[in-house]
Amino acid sequence: MSNSIPRLLIFAVLTVGFNSCQLAGKVLFGIRSNVNWMEPEEIHSYFDKYDIPENQRYVLDTASYYNAEVLEYQKRIETSDSTQKMLYRKIVNDNLQMFQIRFFDGDGQPIFKMVNCYIDPPLPVSWNKHGSFDEFPPSIEFMHSGDGNKPLAHFLQHIHTLDQKSIAQKNLPESDYFAVVFVNDLMTRVGRRQMRTVTRYLKKHEDKNIHAFFVHNNNAEMWQLVKQNGIAPEEDSISE
Repeated sequence: MSNSIPRLLIFAVLTVGFNSCQLAGKVLFGIRSNVNWMEPEEIHSYFDKYDIPENQRYVLDTASYYNAEVLEYQKRIETSDSTQKMLYRKIVNDNLQMFQIRFFDGDGQPIFKMVNCYIDPPLPVSWNKHGSFDEFPPSIEFMHSGDGNKPLAHFLQHIHTLDQKSIAQKNLPESDYFAVVFVNDLMTRVGRRQMRTVTRYLKKHEDKNIHAFFVHNNNAEMWQLVKQNGIAPEEDSISE
């Protein structure tokens, strides 16, 4: 990537990551001043910092997740009244956020969603909104089943292991609960607090038979941001 791309990405991260969620503050949230495409070994190093087990490390596809979310709601938005349009836009906005924590029951049905739009800004950047993680399973008052909550199968279509292996729900370990956690290091303070919240929560409830998917989406976020600004690199110049 040219030198102009990292600078543009920093601005885009601020714009997309904050303004869409009514958050602000480069210093408070720890926006990185250098943004680089991450190789698998670098992503492994990120997970190593938080002692994430090897079988819980995944990456998000650079294009398919974004495209699936947008295409699903595009026609609905175009043909809906103003109230429905606002709802659909909120759903898409939530589902495309950089940082997400989702829980599912043993059948893969959604029971909880928290994205960076919901956290308590500007300080203390707490993911424990309304005490969501003070109980098990986590819950939040203002989340409803109609808020675009997706089943686990929806996410499995768009994530894979760091060595490019896809995931089938039938091959997952038998679990009472599943968790999908979208992570990256584009916003360091938000990311650190998210990871601490989740890892401590899973440790506290390790008797609950939870299988977690820690999904690193740094490269997916970069890809979409540069595409939106008309400077996406050639497909064969970047490998996942």
